[in-house]
Amino acid sequence: MFLDREKEGGFTRVLILASILYLLVRLIILLTSNSEVFFGCSRFIAAKLILNKAKIGIADLVCTPYEGGSLVHAFLGAFLMSLFGERYEVFSMLSLCYSIGFGVLLYYFMKIFFDKKAAVLSLILLALPPTFFTMCTLMVAGNITESCLLTLLIMFLLFKIIHSDRHGIFFYFIFGFVCGFSVWFHYVNLIVVVLSWAFLIRYKRKATFTKQFLIVYTVSFIIGFLPWINYNMQHHFLGLNRFKDSFWDGDITVLNAIKNNLQTLSPAL
Repeated sequence: MFLDREKEGGFTRVLILASILYLLVRLIILLTSNSEVFFGCSRFIAAKLILNKAKIGIADLVCTPYEGGSLVHAFLGAFLMSLFGERYEVFSMLSLCYSIGFGVLLYYFMKIFFDKKAAVLSLILLALPPTFFTMCTLMVAGNITESCLLTLLIMFLLFKIIHSDRHGIFFYFIFGFVCGFSVWFHYVNLIVVVLSWAFLIRYKRKATFTKQFLIVYTVSFIIGFLPWINYNMQHHFLGLNRFKDSFWDGDITVLNAIKNNLQTLSPAL
């Protein structure tokens, strides 16, 4: 019993130390680096427009047609600045909030589905990653820490569904809503949504294709995805151009990449 308590105390001390280190590293970078490296200028301007109640449509505050998360940043940033002052330094703290949320969720994800050792180790590795990754986690761009946070949340809900047979309609509703919202937040999250369905089909085939699950998931996904539908109906579906450019119209497309790789490999085949 004494050894168990001592071991538990050791885990707690390591966890506290890793948490302090995690916050300290990011605070130092935020307070000493050039603010422009965090790519949040357009979001900051949108937040100021909201704070000053500018006469502009909400949909027009989205920075790019494929990045609804910029609108979320603008509203959250406006809220922070209403409390602590209309300064870029205050707005940049938004990235720290995302980083804290990601660290907390990662710890509990690892602790619940693996063990406490894995959870503490994950937090230690997250506290001292490569410098470039640390900088990326502090960028208010909509496709880095924020998308990692949403990806981890989808994984958390997915693991809950896979490892338990007792989930009601509300839980499935939350899962579908988060998936739809994530895709609107940034298209990169579409990857994890597709992969989550692959895992559901592999491990929960019978439960996944029940009428109840499909209806609840579809309805909740559409609700979470409604901001994308609203924006694109007002802007001639500009959000679809991203897929068009990525696959066949842009200078660097998926099809061109496949073609170039096949040409490179053809002499060896």
